Amino acid sequence: MFLGCIAPLRYPGIERSAWAVMRRLGVKIHQIEGFSCCPAPGLFKPLNEKTWLVLGARNLSLASERGYGIMTVCNGCQTTLSEVSRILKADRELKEEINEFLSSIGRRYDKDVTVRHCIDLLYDDVGVARIKKTVKNSLTGLRVAIHYGCHYLLEAKETGKNFKKLEVAERLVEATGADVIEYTENMTCCGAGEGIKSGAPGVALNVASQKIKSIAQARVDCIVVICSFCLLQLDRSQVQIENFSRKFQIPVLHYLQLLHLALDSVPAAMLGFKSHSIPPEKILSRT
Repeated sequence: MFLGCIAPLRYPGIERSAWAVMRRLGVKIHQIEGFSCCPAPGLFKPLNEKTWLVLGARNLSLASERGYGIMTVCNGCQTTLSEVSRILKADRELKEEINEFLSSIGRRYDKDVTVRHCIDLLYDDVGVARIKKTVKNSLTGLRVAIHYGCHYLLEAKETGKNFKKLEVAERLVEATGADVIEYTENMTCCGAGEGIKSGAPGVALNVASQKIKSIAQARVDCIVVICSFCLLQLDRSQVQIENFSRKFQIPVLHYLQLLHLALDSVPAAMLGFKSHSIPPEKILSRT
């Protein structure tokens, strides 16, 4: 399991839910000491692609030497690690150059590593039917707006699956008993990606504001994301927007947290909701 930066630092409930959900569904995951930032594709890659490749390859090497694949919980991490893996697999000369850099810290990346997003693993390997059978606390009547995230959709396009991946998140949410609600800005960015949140925070907030406004008009109970960075943006932007005299109070959850609620009657504290800016009472009162 590759947690990346945001989940362990800002939203530890994602990790707690990942361990609980995968255990219940019979998926054995491992924790590897030494993983760093993936590194973030929108920040590192445009500045220095070689640095981006070296840092990504270092992370891949930690899994490779143990014979593990990697499961991500963040779209940005998924993009970086899967793209670095593809690039180095296709270019042996470049791979050797990257390994020269890694040799200075006693590491080498030889065996290719498969990188998969947690929701793809759940959809393809566990299956919607099995998840439905395992649900103990059906979220029937819960109105959910799904945010897919740019990097996940880009990954889908580059791997030839196009927008069929939209169905993955929708079917997985429906497996919990919840209803997926359409809204006009469902395909737009959260506003944080590609360094926008750091380099142009006003633009990032404006993009998030438009998306959240669209979601509010759909009268949903919560937003479900599949990316920890998108969670950060859509959760904390609502507090910033409130300072500009527009108040939104729509809880934002990672899918793993939603699934954890459906699989177990679990105390809110175990889901890490204290670290969320928007209180989850709307969700907990329906479960």
